[in-house]
Amino acid sequence: EHKDWVQDIRYQQHIREILEHENLEFVKAIARPLGCCEAEVVSTDGSWRKRVRSKYMIVATGSVPVRPPIKGAELTIGSEDLFGYRTDYRWPGRSFIIIGGGYILSGWDQDAVAEVRSVLEEKGVKIMTNSRVVSIEKEGSQRRVVYQDPEGNTRSAVADEVVMAVGRVPYTEGLEPIGLKIDRGKVVTDSHMRTSVDRVYAAGDVLSHSRLEHSSREAALRDELQVCASFRVYGARDGLSWDNARGGREARHTIYHCKLPTGGRRLRPDNEGEEGMGEDNR
Repeated sequence: EHKDWVQDIRYQQHIREILEHENLEFVKAIARPLGCCEAEVVSTDGSWRKRVRSKYMIVATGSVPVRPPIKGAELTIGSEDLFGYRTDYRWPGRSFIIIGGGYILSGWDQDAVAEVRSVLEEKGVKIMTNSRVVSIEKEGSQRRVVYQDPEGNTRSAVADEVVMAVGRVPYTEGLEPIGLKIDRGKVVTDSHMRTSVDRVYAAGDVLSHSRLEHSSREAALRDELQVCASFRVYGARDGLSWDNARGGREARHTIYHCKLPTGGRRLRPDNEGEEGMGEDNR
């Protein structure tokens, strides 16, 4: 319930921002591309459909979690279960096995990695690196993960839940009618987010420029998404450089920390709620 409350605030905020723009129709539907700048839009309840055309098209289909070909992978949960809005998954277990280290173990400066690892281990987290997951099995109400350690020995661990966190990949399914150039699963663009098809742009995670965090977030933080995906249409010359979004030593890293609510102050869901948040939480 707390998760859905937070997500609902975010969604309502996004809807208000969208409705502030004139001549913009916001619908809850599924769009199926038919070609360059043309798509069929079908409402989620199937009550209506329409074909729409435009002068320009922006592809922003995002990304989906990776599910590697591991026996029993369907027994795991992922970011969409944990953070999705009104999902069937309602309550996390008391113990977890997390498959995948993300940028905490693969992209940071080693001094930072050592510090984070030390803190986690002090809290009782056991970290296994260079280990290969063999299978995931159901054991009563729990899950058993069978893996090989760095020496090749077969071992196993049991927990209430197994979280698959090995990354995300661009979602390009259904984009074939547009004729976009796709390289290694991602839509190819230039520094102005122009695709290989004239008048078609692409933005966000479907570009997969950043392996450490959402590409759309990295761009939005620096206001460059607006420059390239919007202003460029009207003649702006400056492009977008992804040099600092590719996981190098100079890239921006953010640690997110969350815990189950045990008290404290809830944020107000209305526009005036910022006054109670404090400067550090805005």
